[in-house]
Amino acid sequence: MTQAALSTGSKRNVTLRAGRPRGFTLVEMIVVLSMVSFVLGAIGILLHSVWRTEMATRDHTAKSASIAVVAAQFRRDAHAGSLVDDLSVPNDGVAERLALALPGERTVEYEAAPAGITRVERQGASETHRETYRLPRGATAGWRAGMMNERPAVSLLITRPLGVKQPEFAERRTLRVDGLLGWQEQVASREP
Repeated sequence: MTQAALSTGSKRNVTLRAGRPRGFTLVEMIVVLSMVSFVLGAIGILLHSVWRTEMATRDHTAKSASIAVVAAQFRRDAHAGSLVDDLSVPNDGVAERLALALPGERTVEYEAAPAGITRVERQGASETHRETYRLPRGATAGWRAGMMNERPAVSLLITRPLGVKQPEFAERRTLRVDGLLGWQEQVASREP
């Protein structure tokens, strides 16, 4: 192979192989394209996993906030009301429904649904408000009535799995929210 020196008008010379044009070979282009596609694929996988984690975190946060809201609402209702009827309790001691009588001929009913807790407020026979609080996947809700410090009380029990991958096999934790029945009336009667 002979090499020719070309003068470019500047002080340096460019040497080319005789008979071969400048540029990249097909093999070089294929190697570069495969490396670029590998890097883009890795970035795509990383972005997808970040997106899934963000969605799971957002869902968990929303459901945790929903549990906090239903707990606060349940406690307010229990403090203002009294039991409409005895809880029909199955063998595990946890009822799936709870009905409370509130002042002003209002009633509120709580019911455990597969996806959460439904709260229905009624004025007489007409429904005035309905809310559904979402629970995490695999969580269950129920109610218990009993005595607390020699006062009638009801408890909201939310049992939820600690694991998120397979909640049916995960260890479970129970959140218990207690409310003394008629507590607001008792406090109001003590004030001078």
